Amino acid sequence: MDLLFGDVSPSGRLPVTFPRSVGQIPIHYNRKNTGRPASPETVLLIDDIPADARQTSFGMTAFYLDDGHTPLFPFGFGLTYGAATYGPVALSADTMDRSDRLVVKASVTNQGRYPAVETAQLYIRDLAGSLTRPIRELRGFRKVALQPGETCSVSFEITARDLAFHTASGRIEAEDGEFDVWIAPDAQSGSPARFRLEGRHRKAGF
Repeated sequence: MDLLFGDVSPSGRLPVTFPRSVGQIPIHYNRKNTGRPASPETVLLIDDIPADARQTSFGMTAFYLDDGHTPLFPFGFGLTYGAATYGPVALSADTMDRSDRLVVKASVTNQGRYPAVETAQLYIRDLAGSLTRPIRELRGFRKVALQPGETCSVSFEITARDLAFHTASGRIEAEDGEFDVWIAPDAQSGSPARFRLEGRHRKAGF
C-alpha cells in the first residue's frame, strides 16, 4: 500500500531483459558482441524502408527489421516516483595494475518532485580478451535515497578480481587491455569511461 499511495518509492530492478517480441529471443544484457553490431545510426526499421529499396541499401548490421536492436525493458530497469539523471563517469586514474584499486564515480540527481531511492549500477566491458567477452557485465550496485532536487556522488572500487574471467588458458585471471565502465540506471543506458589494466598476468586470487 505504501508503494501504491506514494509513501515509499519503488527501488526494485529487473533481473532479466524483456524482449519486444518473441522474435528477439534469446536476448540478454551480457551477450557477446556480434561481428556486425547495430547502433542507432545504422538501424532502419522495416516500416521506414522504401518500397523500391534494394536489399543492401539499408546496411548489413545485425538487428531485427521489425523490432530494432534494443529490448522493451533492459536488465536493471525499474520505475520510481523520482526522475534520476546521471552525470559523466569519472575515474581516479586512466590505468591500473593488479595491486591497484580504481575508484569510479558519478553524480546522481533526483530531478523529480518526490523523494526516491535510486539503484545505481556498475557495469564493465573487457574490450578484448583471449576469449570473447560480454558487451556489459554487472559488477556492483548502490541504493541511494534522494530528496527532490538532491544530488549525491556514487562511487565504486574496481580491483583485478572484478576484471577476471576464465581465460583461454583455463585459469581465472585478469588480462591486460582496455576496459569500459559505466555507472547507469540499467544495462542499456549511460556513456562509458575507459581505463587500461597493465602489468604481468597472474591469478586474481579466486
